[in-house]
Amino acid sequence: MQKIINVGRFDTQTTNFLKLVRINICMDEISRKDAIEKGLMRYYTGKRCRNGHLSERYTSTRVCIECLSDWRAANMPKIVARSNEWQKRNRPHMRQYHKQWRERNADRWRELLIRSAEKRKRAKAQQKDSDAT
Repeated sequence: MQKIINVGRFDTQTTNFLKLVRINICMDEISRKDAIEKGLMRYYTGKRCRNGHLSERYTSTRVCIECLSDWRAANMPKIVARSNEWQKRNRPHMRQYHKQWRERNADRWRELLIRSAEKRKRAKAQQKDSDAT
């Protein structure tokens, strides 16, 4: 049986704020056990979580996607600080990891470099235009 439900928030990418929207998604009800057998990362039971959300859950942790999204939004400064701290402590490891990634993904890396150079040129041009006016 398929159910149409409303799910949460998304970043509009143009305004850097979270906006509540309704997105209709058709989901089949499936048990966690069946989802594990099928190798799915998420499953939908059709039952509300303890916080009242009617959304998918992660197969590995049974956590409701909406609850995790709310937790992340509430704890983002802590998450960013912890990540930055870890990266500072593990700087040699991070350098080696990034070097290996660039070697494995040479084409993608070249694309990113070109795109960032174009972005800098556009920003510089906009700055000149705004300074001229």
